[in-house]
Amino acid sequence: LQIAAAMPPEDSLAPADQAAARWAVEHGEPSGRRTGTLPNAGFLFLPITTPRGVIGTLGIKPKGDVFPEETRRMIDALIDQTSLALERIRLIAEASE
Repeated sequence: LQIAAAMPPEDSLAPADQAAARWAVEHGEPSGRRTGTLPNAGFLFLPITTPRGVIGTLGIKPKGDVFPEETRRMIDALIDQTSLALERIRLIAEASE
């Protein structure tokens, strides 16, 4: 598991965050901050899933204790759009081979 992009740029995660990110990828479920799995992590990790399975995770370090429901819906929509875009890229690459 490696960091592909971050803002602000970070090149490493704390051990608790690394464990939560790995768990989210391996189980396809949210983990980390404010979840029942590894809640001591500083980040909330949400899996990015395509029809072929989990391809990554989005880590979010919230400023406060609670995400407004509207913010969580927006994050979920962004993850859905990201997974669709990545799947399209994969399909185009396969078609051009």
